[in-house]
Amino acid sequence: MRKIDKLELVLILILLAQVIINLIGALGPELGFDALWYHLTLPKIYLSEGKIFFIPGGLLYYSTMPKLIEMLYIPALALGGEVIAKLIHFSFGIATLYVLYKLSRMFLAKSLSLLALVVFYSNLVVAWQSTTAYIDLGRTFFEILALFFLVSYFKGKKDSALTKSAVSLGLAISSKLLAFGSLFVFIAILFLQKVNAAKIFRLILISILIPSPWYIFSYINTGNPVYPFFSGIYEVSPSVNISNILNFIRSPDPISPIYLITLPLVLLTYKKFDKLLKIIAIYSFLSFLTWLVTPPTGGGRFIMPYLPAFSILAVSAINYSKNAFI
Repeated sequence: MRKIDKLELVLILILLAQVIINLIGALGPELGFDALWYHLTLPKIYLSEGKIFFIPGGLLYYSTMPKLIEMLYIPALALGGEVIAKLIHFSFGIATLYVLYKLSRMFLAKSLSLLALVVFYSNLVVAWQSTTAYIDLGRTFFEILALFFLVSYFKGKKDSALTKSAVSLGLAISSKLLAFGSLFVFIAILFLQKVNAAKIFRLILISILIPSPWYIFSYINTGNPVYPFFSGIYEVSPSVNISNILNFIRSPDPISPIYLITLPLVLLTYKKFDKLLKIIAIYSFLSFLTWLVTPPTGGGRFIMPYLPAFSILAVSAINYSKNAFI
């Protein structure tokens, strides 16, 4: 059995420290605005009424949107209240680390894979989300899982991996409607890699079918499958938001500066990347563009699902630079 070197030990200790700090926050009372507004309130209402239903009016208009993660909060609230719900969301962050490590090992040595984990988990937006009952870490987990299976498909050319990627993407959309934008990213990657049109169509079909009960539920109750988007009750709609660039630099829920710091290295070393790592780079670029057209109201948490891929890219650029000082 290979011994853990000093760098790996340091990185593991940093990760453990971060996990413990976030866990302490998750064990405290809920303070997050959106969690208290609807992420926990809607499950509590469903629990008290014994059914899932549309709540009309201008306060709980999120009641028709996809709510996979909130469904997990229903038994949590029944068993022990908000802390268990917060621990569920915290656990999605830990699960994301596991998938990110498995994906990183396709490109990086063990120590550098651990560094990618530290880069991702040290984002303050991740720390904040780990201590509250939001849903964004759930979406992040399903999106990195979808990317893992996509890369696995290109590595082994097994159709089952592409199917698993589609299922994971469908679960991400079921967690948060904004994840629908990631479907276009996956379609673009498959198209650029000249994947058979039938396989692309299958991915689209599976990804849409999984969250479809929520669209049907919304359409039956409001006449709009993506309510409250494109409705008078919710004025914010997808558009090119240059202000998102400022969120990337100085978001109230901060994103690590290492991504901007290593960007020149990514551009300089891109030609050295192998085919699979170039897919990560393309995914990162397209997902960044997708994020630019999302409402700027979410700060850093709306780009958080893409930070695992950004982390692999940042560490890989350092690795490919072959510069001992860096």
